[in-house]
Amino acid sequence: MLDGDDAALPARAKERCLLAALLVSANRTLSTEELIRWAWDDQEPQEATFRSYLTHVRVFLAHADGKARMTREGGGYQLRVDPDCIDLHRFRRLQDRAAEAVTAGRAEEAVALLCEAEALWRGRALAGLDGHWVSAIQASLDNERLACIKRRVGLELGLGRYAELAGELHRLSAEYPLDEAFIAQEMTALYWSGRQADALALYPQARSRLLAEGIEPGPELAELHQHILRQDLQRAGAGSRRQRVFLRQSAVVPTPTGAFVGRTEELRTLTSASPEVPQLFVITGMPGVGKTRLAIEAALRLTNRYPDGQLFVEFHAYQPGVASLGTDEAMRRLLEMAGVGLPGSPRRCSGRRRRRPTVAQGRFVRHPHYCEAAPCWSCRRIRGEAH
Repeated sequence: MLDGDDAALPARAKERCLLAALLVSANRTLSTEELIRWAWDDQEPQEATFRSYLTHVRVFLAHADGKARMTREGGGYQLRVDPDCIDLHRFRRLQDRAAEAVTAGRAEEAVALLCEAEALWRGRALAGLDGHWVSAIQASLDNERLACIKRRVGLELGLGRYAELAGELHRLSAEYPLDEAFIAQEMTALYWSGRQADALALYPQARSRLLAEGIEPGPELAELHQHILRQDLQRAGAGSRRQRVFLRQSAVVPTPTGAFVGRTEELRTLTSASPEVPQLFVITGMPGVGKTRLAIEAALRLTNRYPDGQLFVEFHAYQPGVASLGTDEAMRRLLEMAGVGLPGSPRRCSGRRRRRPTVAQGRFVRHPHYCEAAPCWSCRRIRGEAH
């Protein structure tokens, strides 16, 4: 994961697991308990062993890069490093830039950025390691990689690259035979390549595989099949509203850094609901018991079922020093994220603009402009006038 690094990795598997945990959670403090649980699962090493292994990791980092260093922070440990030196964090930054390019109508640039992000994957993440945490984080990272591929393919379909994508999508559908998003994309590519019969043949094959798992094809796939039968499938341009919304939501649900353990029954309840019948779930509990983490985990596991995107709003109900979000403002944000314009909503600023660095929640952030008159919601938030 370290950029351009040929240094030999630590010899022991537990040392490599500690290193992986620090890299995945770069610039975030991990408690001693977290590191032990992630590297040793249910076992607990002697304190001397734990400290010895951490020393070996620190020595490796000092010799390997020179720009990354491990520090002791308030009872835990933190890897301080430029995120772009780590493939995983560079991968996520490239996706954010691609989403911005799509919003600005630069589909070709977005495709190039997503291709660059995909190229950072050289085999499965954390290969050669095992344990509960490793398995959970591998599954999460695999989902991130597949989501990136789907976004890039969706953009290229919007650009009309049907024939070029047909072969790649055939391989992806064979590798992930139950993934309806890849099946739908392959059917679309075949149809617009002049291969309507081949596109139609995919649906009964996919339906048979899904039924063998006790699953009916989702409504999106069934509807696509009907459009192809009627020969009235509409081309989705790279700048279409639907696609812009889909790409903009790529990073709305935050990506967790730690492994998700437990809550098996609750997670099964949240993810087993039928997508054909809209349902509302409310997760209750005391502050700090993991309600938000459970909701995020369920949303990530349902990504394929809701390809138009997933929305996330942080209410800051228990965050010290931050005003909680009101219901009106929360609804306004949800509608804005979904691309719905509201009457009288200040989506664009009419005042003079000038670039200015801003500070939000104790850290510097980039803001495209600072409005001196008729400020937009983002500027009012930075000024402290909106929360």
